[in-house]
Amino acid sequence: MTHVVKSQACTHAPAEIQPAAPSGATPAPFSSGLSAAALADRMARKVARLQRRHTLADVIRHYINGIGEVLDRDRGRLTPLRMWVDVLGERPIDEISSEEVAEVLAMYAEQPVRRYAGKDRTTGARLYREHGKRSVATVNRA
Repeated sequence: MTHVVKSQACTHAPAEIQPAAPSGATPAPFSSGLSAAALADRMARKVARLQRRHTLADVIRHYINGIGEVLDRDRGRLTPLRMWVDVLGERPIDEISSEEVAEVLAMYAEQPVRRYAGKDRTTGARLYREHGKRSVATVNRA
């Protein structure tokens, strides 16, 4: 019994099985379908986005926007966030050191707690009373 094999090029074969290009021919470069100018513009926008530095206030703003329904139930979460924005808000995140965070937490622990005590009957202004210092657990949550 004899087998006859026909020599035909398969179009579905992987590239390593496909017949090689004739010598001296250069392979076709990878093409994304974009012109060189469009590709350069896309890369420039990507680099600019990666170089943008976010401040602590930006991050806190995005956090607050993401947890709006939680803030409706627990307005107390805003107090430590306001403190962080007041103290370090305009600083880029990558420039804030752990020593600065420790100093801010120590300062926060030393501030007395202010609680709402009602409204003044004559002026209608909100009244607050100062209580003792914050507990260690409160400072850790900040």
